[in-house]
Amino acid sequence: MDGFAMLEGDPTMLQGGSPLRRYGLSIGTTDPDLDRLAALAARMAELPRAAVALNDGRRAHHVGACLPGGSEDAALIHDDPVVPDLIARSPDAGIVMCRDLADDPSFARRPVHAVHGIRFVAAAPLYDADHVLIGALEVAGPEPHELDERARYALPPLARQVMANLELRRIAAAEARAIRALEKQNARLRAALDSERILKMEIDHRVKNSLQMVSSLLQMQGAQSTSGETRAALAAARGRVQAITSIHAALHRVSQMDRVFLPTFGNSLIEELRKGAPENVVLLPRMGAVDLETSQASALAILMNEFIANSLKYAFPDGRDGTVSLDIGCRGGRVRARFEDDGVGHDPAAPRGEGLGTRIMEAVAGQLGAELDFLASPRGTALAFEFPLGARA
Repeated sequence: MDGFAMLEGDPTMLQGGSPLRRYGLSIGTTDPDLDRLAALAARMAELPRAAVALNDGRRAHHVGACLPGGSEDAALIHDDPVVPDLIARSPDAGIVMCRDLADDPSFARRPVHAVHGIRFVAAAPLYDADHVLIGALEVAGPEPHELDERARYALPPLARQVMANLELRRIAAAEARAIRALEKQNARLRAALDSERILKMEIDHRVKNSLQMVSSLLQMQGAQSTSGETRAALAAARGRVQAITSIHAALHRVSQMDRVFLPTFGNSLIEELRKGAPENVVLLPRMGAVDLETSQASALAILMNEFIANSLKYAFPDGRDGTVSLDIGCRGGRVRARFEDDGVGHDPAAPRGEGLGTRIMEAVAGQLGAELDFLASPRGTALAFEFPLGARA
């Protein structure tokens, strides 16, 4: 047992939980800094043995020691609770001691003297910040002894230095435990994010497959239809399904949880839509640096697709060259958009159509809190609208 005394038998020695764990110490080892303080205490007391002893439950452990026989001398350190008994006699004293255990009826027959030959013991109690007794800075010798004035003066400051060292270890141990807990938490978060990423990939894959299946079914149904009107309606429906597929693909590539950076998303979507545009028409996006909620980005993408699809269908007959531009930015907390083409145009004063495309655009605009404004333009068709940033679609 690497201690001058068991710290059992005195309830005050058992308060405060486990100092070993609290101060980042382990059983069976000593700390070099505490070894040096124990050696200094032995020198100041002119005694061969000194130790820093802490209780751990019902046991005492040396966390710093100066023993003449090194590890071999540890056999002289025993389970006899002499030190806590001395402290219990004078709990408020800066130093407690027994000049000769052989002459003290309470200790004469105790193993510390009768078996191991220790006759002098003195200690400076160690109290933590809550004034809970957690151990002692102990000195001992094989002969009766008297601490001189220098030793009496030196041991309490040394005990305080021991506690300062232990307090630094406590802070370091607490930080180490916090770091380990944080690392475990981070590992759990990474595992959760990995699981979420895998689940998202699986959902995206199934959505993509489902949209492709719907598109194929519409194509097959259109090929079997003998009605030109039905074939046109099915082709338009298939075009919208393919547009949703493109929107989904673009969102999958650039989405970060529930936010989308507009330039990255918008340009990615335009690249998808260019695949279905004729070579004579240029799609020209100009996207401001705006972070959108995913729901807003999806609604905005539908409006972009419907405008582009309408322009490609009506604005450039007979293969004429043209440009469809899409300008989106943010000012004063509102997203402002202007879409226009330089095609054949239409009369802004004429009544708007009531087709499915128009109804889709108006419904999506309503989700954004926007009103569509078809503008008079020197050439082609122009559409402007705005909506509050952050309002969920």
